[in-house]
Amino acid sequence: MMWMNKQWTLKDLHLKVFEYFRQVFAEWLEYHEKAARGEQNDFRGLVDFPFGNELTKKQFMAMDVNKCFEMCFAGLLSEDFDASSDSFEIKDLPYKLSFKSVRNYSTYKCYYCE
Repeated sequence: MMWMNKQWTLKDLHLKVFEYFRQVFAEWLEYHEKAARGEQNDFRGLVDFPFGNELTKKQFMAMDVNKCFEMCFAGLLSEDFDASSDSFEIKDLPYKLSFKSVRNYSTYKCYYCE
């Protein structure tokens, strides 16, 4: 769960989440690098890193965050992106954000929800 600004667009929200998880993407790229060199890793069966396979982890982390986001979220930034669709391709959208109301999950009365 995270707090967000109501003024953010969907792209702004995705970018904030991406900034938080960018290191995870870098680790994913590093595992892909190790597999390409034939080194054993703990994530056998992990989907290959589908974005900029010629990059290294170090290069990825040195890139501007907006460039990384554009590379990893080509589907989100395309003209024909359908935010209401439940299906997605990992090469276009590596994760999908879902909005859930937690208001009725607890009997605890949240000060901010009332």
